Amino acid sequence: MATRSWLFLVCTGIAMLALPGLASAAQSNGSYFPCTDSFAKQVAIESGFVTAANRATQNHYDKPRYWKAAQTVCADFDDDGNDEMVTSLASMGGTEPWAFFDVPLGKAAEATYAFPTISGYSGPLYANHTLELVWVEGQPAIRDKRRLFRKRDAHCCPTGGTFVRLVGFSEGSYSVLESETHRARSPAKKHKARLSQGLARSAAATFLGQRYGEAWYNRAGGRLKCNRRLAFNQRKCDISFVIGDTGWVGAVRISYLEQDSTSRWARAGFRVSRVNEYCAFVEHGSRAECVHDEHGRTRFFRF
Repeated sequence: MATRSWLFLVCTGIAMLALPGLASAAQSNGSYFPCTDSFAKQVAIESGFVTAANRATQNHYDKPRYWKAAQTVCADFDDDGNDEMVTSLASMGGTEPWAFFDVPLGKAAEATYAFPTISGYSGPLYANHTLELVWVEGQPAIRDKRRLFRKRDAHCCPTGGTFVRLVGFSEGSYSVLESETHRARSPAKKHKARLSQGLARSAAATFLGQRYGEAWYNRAGGRLKCNRRLAFNQRKCDISFVIGDTGWVGAVRISYLEQDSTSRWARAGFRVSRVNEYCAFVEHGSRAECVHDEHGRTRFFRF
């Protein structure tokens, strides 16, 4: 048999996501049954699929608030003249297992399942299966797409790419006809890059705004010069600015990294003195009374 070019044979003209209500009825042994999520839930329970899923995950129960059937679709997958049902068990924190269901005479109580995709906690949590009905050489099949997790991904946000399987009936049973992994490119690593005066000023201004807020943005005057190169990716910026009776003076050392031309990162090391000018010049207070010194180093930040 020629290799199935399934990626190019997705059914057009009908919605491919297996959402409730796409098919209002299906036929099995001459009897019609509703191809809906609510009936699919009965089928999943009566066939024993829910019990099997609970043995692996303990996430699916008969009560509606714990789980629901989802992505239900019906078609004659095994070419026997009768429709079968596909549905998945969706629950918060679950693995969303799914299977093919035979529904003799359209009765949920006599339903059986095949190709159960059940995995326990040793497997991928939040497996996020997305099921699509596709057609391959005139036969219906299921395209099962799952997003992949990197090691430190949050449960909400897998970033590792996608794993896609084409599952259909072949040689007397349901099996994986094709599979393909699309790995997401890892983000580029930060690297040292040449720091110009302009970039140093921009990074230093971002730091000063983050640290001093309105005092920096509403300053009455001041200077920010970054013409002292320390290394090809480091510069020292002399700063001073005033607002009201308070002034700041000191230096900020900027270290610069890039991921690409649009992703710029800097770290600021600073030594800054805050001067109470009224205390110093009117009350003639001591340095200890009128000047507060601060120093430190930030984490890398984007600017």
